[in-house]
Amino acid sequence: GPPGPMGPPGKPGQVDEEQTERFRRVMNRLGNAVKTAQDLDDMERGILQRRYAALHDHFLALDAQLREEEATMKQDVARSRSIVHDITGVSDGVRHTEDVARELERSRRAIEGREAQFKAMIYGEA
Repeated sequence: GPPGPMGPPGKPGQVDEEQTERFRRVMNRLGNAVKTAQDLDDMERGILQRRYAALHDHFLALDAQLREEEATMKQDVARSRSIVHDITGVSDGVRHTEDVARELERSRRAIEGREAQFKAMIYGEA
């Protein structure tokens, strides 16, 4: 509804007992609310600090694991390169052996050809 009529003016700085008691109750409620908020804030800060510490530890563990895996990967790459080098060497050796075998086959044919010529010359089959 609409505001009521103005009351009589009081003396400046004059507060009656009811106003004092009401003010005290409001201040007590306010103090309790501030205390509760501060307690909740402290509790939340503690929770966040524990979570941050756990996260920090987790990141340290991940970093250590990553470094270990990187070292293992580097070793694996080095081993792979060594194996490739060895395979290349074996492959080169096989190619060389094949080349020598072809040359031996050519030599055998040439010898057989000369032998046939020599036999023909000796036995007069030419």
